[in-house]
Amino acid sequence: MTKCIVLGATPKDVKKKPIELLKIVDSISENGEIQINQFRNDVSIWDNVELVCRKKGNYSLDIIFAYDDHNRDMGRLYLGHWNDGVVE
Repeated sequence: MTKCIVLGATPKDVKKKPIELLKIVDSISENGEIQINQFRNDVSIWDNVELVCRKKGNYSLDIIFAYDDHNRDMGRLYLGHWNDGVVE
């Protein structure tokens, strides 16, 4: 089961709409350019999913970090919708 974490928040029991990962930050080049690609994947492949930053103002996507229990350094950064913070 994937554990969903909102940094600095206390867990809530009532949640309905699942997390959606839409874009992935694939790489950062030597000159600092960030490559972002379209992405759709099953969120449940990850052991942990963290909400880094909730969309605000003109930003339309949340920043989400996903990783496995023993490989946080091998995690991936996504843009998507946290929604209610659950995984199906």
